[in-house]
Amino acid sequence: MGMFEGMIEKMTLWEAVRAAHALVTESRVFIDDKGWHIKAIDPANVAMVVVDVPSEAFHKYELKLEGEEEKERKGVEIGVSIDKTAEILRSVGRNEEVFLAVRDTMFMKFGNFTFSMNLYDPSSIREVKEPTNINYTSQVIMDGDAFRRAMDAAKRISEYVTLSVKNAAFTVKAEREDMNMEMKLSEDELFDFEEGDACSSFSLEYLTSMAKVFANTQVSIKLGNDVPIRMEGKIAD
Repeated sequence: MGMFEGMIEKMTLWEAVRAAHALVTESRVFIDDKGWHIKAIDPANVAMVVVDVPSEAFHKYELKLEGEEEKERKGVEIGVSIDKTAEILRSVGRNEEVFLAVRDTMFMKFGNFTFSMNLYDPSSIREVKEPTNINYTSQVIMDGDAFRRAMDAAKRISEYVTLSVKNAAFTVKAEREDMNMEMKLSEDELFDFEEGDACSSFSLEYLTSMAKVFANTQVSIKLGNDVPIRMEGKIAD
């Protein structure tokens, strides 16, 4: 296996790990000269997460490839426990830097502490390919914290939420026999808006976790009719 060494701010790494941890406890991670790339799907095969941490996010970034396969792929793939990585990062001070080293194991060093963690065989973790041929008819770009609060409110009403775009407005709706909740944002209340009729329902078990990832940024939401939602945004600056 190739060797990697890098230095990164705790909060940058934390935001990336937290994004993946919203859906999975372990993941394949591909490391190349452009950065770290996480792509994983939850055990129920319902939701997928893709996180890219560019090499520019690191203060130090050194990758040495060994073996023909690594050189041909121009990178190295490892299997990482997202769960355990998140636990380690909870011990790191908010303004500290983390030294990362990967070879047969992964080392994380900060202050006077050094953690080592065994890596998984990436082939033991299911490989994920992005879905294709999804017909998105509209796109909304809005404040991530507003979307998070809407999901929290919906979860008080139901286990499911319906997101729709119609008549120049984006609507979040949850309902049950004795109670309803609706949040409606007009085009003027959104950062950007590409209108096209769309309506789909989703499990709040997933959407509330996903929404928290974008609470401090803008979030792009792509919708269609009875198709998966696609949420994108930049985190950790």
